[in-house]
Amino acid sequence: MKRNQKILQAALNKCTLYVNSASRSTDNRNCTIVIPNDNESFRENTADNLIDENIDYSSGDSVADPNYYKPSSSDEQNSSDELIPRLNTNKRKRKKTYHVLTPVTTNYEPDEVEQVPENIDMETTNASNDTEEKTKVKRKKIAVPEEWSRNKLKLNIRCGKEHKSMSSNKVILAKRPLLKDCSKCPRKCNTNFDEEEQNVLNKEYWKLGNIDLQRQYLSGLIDETEKSSTRTAIYDGVLTR
Repeated sequence: MKRNQKILQAALNKCTLYVNSASRSTDNRNCTIVIPNDNESFRENTADNLIDENIDYSSGDSVADPNYYKPSSSDEQNSSDELIPRLNTNKRKRKKTYHVLTPVTTNYEPDEVEQVPENIDMETTNASNDTEEKTKVKRKKIAVPEEWSRNKLKLNIRCGKEHKSMSSNKVILAKRPLLKDCSKCPRKCNTNFDEEEQNVLNKEYWKLGNIDLQRQYLSGLIDETEKSSTRTAIYDGVLTR
């Protein structure tokens, strides 16, 4: 089908225009076109020997024709420019690929923007940094002998409190007044001092916590008296009292 169309088109292009010069008027209204119907013209113009470049189209285009228009180079350029975009549109369009990018999120909200003061004193910032460094430095430990376990143990012994012995780790009870049978004693301390007074004297004595003070306390409770009688004895010929 396409081959026949090409042959017909070539025959139309190759056919001569039998136009009488007398019948062609200036207004070009009475032009007659005669198409030959013989088979020889179709045989000559087959698809094998048709070349557009060798076809002569100048038989009817004469300079003598008043309506003849010679195409310029600009017209040819415009026609070629019109054909180029049409050819480009026939090309297969490439598929565009799009890569979806994940949006970058931040923890800051527009209302939580940090505000920096305009006027900043560098001396104050340096001083604050120095104070922070000083506070971070640990202080040296100061010796406190009163808190040592050995010294605490000694103090408990002097004060008569309950404590553990250093050698055997035995628990030694606190000091308290002992009730003895003083019936044969001429001083009779049990009858002269009741139990409450004995507890008060015991606390006052052990409360001092110093052996020297405890001795002074005891000496202050003793009264000095003169001897009422003396005893004499002779040892190795020497008289002694």
